[in-house]
This record gives sequence, structure tokens and C-alpha cells, in this order.
Amino acid sequence: MIDNVVLLITGTLHERDTHELLERCHPLGVFDTLPALCVATNVEELYHTALVETPLGGFPHNPSEFQVLPRSM
Repeated sequence: MIDNVVLLITGTLHERDTHELLERCHPLGVFDTLPALCVATNVEELYHTALVETPLGGFPHNPSEFQVLPRSM
């Protein structure tokens, strides 16, 4: 799943047709809302769409939401 999202992000960075890249995605990593990523025209839109419209949306969106774990010695 993550490889397919990275493929679409890289394709958007290089101004490739995301619909063409969608056909090249690995079938095991395809999920229902993956085609929603094709509507993004730039990386910022793609970032927002990936966090809102995909299963990755359950992860923290804001770096301040991450906790720093103490190092164990």
C-alpha cells in the first residue's frame, strides 16, 4: 500500500499522469480510495489527500502530535 502511495507521490513530483501510474500500482497494495489520490495536481494537495482519503489518515498529521520516546540505556 505504501509503495503505491509513494509511486503516485513520485509521479506527481515529476509531473507524470497519475491515472497512468495508477494502472502500474501493485495489486496487493491497492485499496478502495487509492484513485482519490489522482485528483491532486501538486504535492501539497497529494499530501493532504493521502492523509485524509486513505487508510493512512489514522496516523498523526501534525508533527507536534508525535511523542518522543526516551532512549533506554
